[in-house]
Amino acid sequence: MKKIDKNKIKTWFVTGASSGIGYELCFWLLKRGYNVIAVSRNIAQFDSGGGGIRITY
Repeated sequence: MKKIDKNKIKTWFVTGASSGIGYELCFWLLKRGYNVIAVSRNIAQFDSGGGGIRITY
């Protein structure tokens, strides 16, 4: 099995991005210049919480 070079990872897929660890992880990654695909199963909560990520970054 080939090892993944962590220095080449540019995009992260984050689940649970509307709150908690997923939300904080999105901010952490974006501050460091990564691309983030953020998903949430609760669209209402995502719009109120996750929307700040789109506006900020």
